[in-house]
Amino acid sequence: MVVGVEIKGLNQQTLFALCQKHGWDPLFLSSAEGDVNVGDLERELEVCFAAGEWNLCCLLLKAAREKADSQLLNHLAHFDRQGGIGPLAKRKTRPFLNFLLMLRPYAKHQADKSLRKILSSEMLKPEVFTRKKNIDVAERWGLEMKHWHSQGNHQIVVALGDKAEWLNLEHQLIARYLKISMRALRRSNELIVLKGIQRSPNRTRSDYEKAILDAWSVDPDFTDYLELLRKVIAFRMRKKGLRVGLMENFEQECVEFELNKKLAAFLSGS
Repeated sequence: MVVGVEIKGLNQQTLFALCQKHGWDPLFLSSAEGDVNVGDLERELEVCFAAGEWNLCCLLLKAAREKADSQLLNHLAHFDRQGGIGPLAKRKTRPFLNFLLMLRPYAKHQADKSLRKILSSEMLKPEVFTRKKNIDVAERWGLEMKHWHSQGNHQIVVALGDKAEWLNLEHQLIARYLKISMRALRRSNELIVLKGIQRSPNRTRSDYEKAILDAWSVDPDFTDYLELLRKVIAFRMRKKGLRVGLMENFEQECVEFELNKKLAAFLSGS
């Protein structure tokens, strides 16, 4: 990440207004006068991507490209690659293409071409699909997804799963690993957003705590949210000087007590 470098001629107010126009309350960009800091723009883009604000990210990058020099353009290029394997547009397959996909040779060709394109966007190549030619195309596609799931590359798995739907490829492996990786990617992205809120100069600690609770309410099985809340509670206890007497010996119990109180208050709407 570039620190302390500004994009000359690109006003902060312009990007701030652009974000608000698209319903996004900026975390790092400011409404003050002055040129945009590259580090702030990168942080904003990272959180925007994680939050699924793809159109806004494209507009922010477009504005930056018009003013940035070649060095900065190269530095921002990884955001273009990141957007390249984002959620695919849900397009309906055209009737004629749908007919062609029913033809086995064409379906094989199109699947191979599409898979290579998705993987090459991340400088990757097929690891299973091209070796297992004695089995069905859909199963090979599912095995490729299984491989990248094992590597922790959930973004690639989701991109492959979305493309499989467009190609009319159906197999239990495709369905299984798409579901698993979508959940993992959603959780990973939510943690990026929460981290952004925590570090944002435009948000308070109360905003951060509320964002954690909101995320937990949507996905209560993901224990990382409770760990973040525990850290918030422990920090406040230490800041208030509550670690005295018995609390020095029972800090964990006190944190759990406060955590349960907070969750109960949240669920009751108070």
